[in-house]
Amino acid sequence: MKAQPKSVYLSGEYAENNPTWHTEDSGWKSKQISQALRDTGVDPKQVCDVGCGAGDVTFRLAQELPATTFVGYEISEYAYQLAKSRETPNCHFVLGGLDAVDRDVRYDLAMAIDVFEHLEDPFSFLRRMRRLADLVLFHIPLELSALAVAINNPMWSRRHVGHLHYFSRATALALLKECEYEILHFKYTHSYTVEFRNLIASGHTARKLLKLGALGLPRALLTALSPIATERLLGGLSLLVIAR
Repeated sequence: MKAQPKSVYLSGEYAENNPTWHTEDSGWKSKQISQALRDTGVDPKQVCDVGCGAGDVTFRLAQELPATTFVGYEISEYAYQLAKSRETPNCHFVLGGLDAVDRDVRYDLAMAIDVFEHLEDPFSFLRRMRRLADLVLFHIPLELSALAVAINNPMWSRRHVGHLHYFSRATALALLKECEYEILHFKYTHSYTVEFRNLIASGHTARKLLKLGALGLPRALLTALSPIATERLLGGLSLLVIAR
């Protein structure tokens, strides 16, 4: 990473390393978010998504909630252009970060999906996010596990996907509480569990299960028994949090 990590997103370096901007994960992430909103009875009418990337999660949620207005904010010109192509009547995108958010609007829900682990100062970002909306939703990768430390995986995340901070469930929730959030709801998420359920529902075969990868099946099976054990031992999970 360069001395100024933000420049990686502005210069095009991040886009060169991640040309899809992780849209391959948008489907399961948007499903997890919409399910969490239903589970908690949250029915927002105005939503902002800060650090929306290519905008695919925002777009998918806007399709599912046609009566809700979504505005996505993104600092990378490359990702913004991808997002702009996904605009719909209830889904718009703005080139910029927190400073670009409309101060005249009080949103029902603000989102930051896999964002603050990239930032030099997550504390300031989190405190500013609280001012945008009545509720805030975060999706946070959990990268501190026994396996991750053993194989030095955080350094891979640092080099390839720009993560500067690494969290467990405990440290992620502690950070939010230190920034004066009240935690209303949280749950583990990951594509492995979604893919595993889909394979079982479709009539699984050994070949299909192998598509989950070397750690996919162990993670899916252990998660069904104990998500906490999966997080601490094998990793690969994320945390979805709704707070105020």
